[in-house]
Amino acid sequence: MEIDRHGNTCTVRVKDAYADSGRFAEVFHRAGLDVKPRVVPVSPSLQRSIVREGFSGQPGHTGIGAW
Repeated sequence: MEIDRHGNTCTVRVKDAYADSGRFAEVFHRAGLDVKPRVVPVSPSLQRSIVREGFSGQPGHTGIGAW
C-alpha cells in the first residue's frame, strides 16, 4: 500500500484489498490518518469503488454510498 499526500487530499494505492486489515490500519495511523478500512459486500455497480458506511454529516444520509 502506498499513500501520497496532495495538500488536503491523499491518494492511496492498494495492491491486495484482502490483505490483513490490521496492517492497513497501521499504515494509515503512521500517516496520521484516522481510517479503518475493511472489505464490505456491495452490488456489482459499486465493485472497485471506495464506499463509506454510516453517517455522512448530512441530515437523512446514512447507509452505504460511493465516491
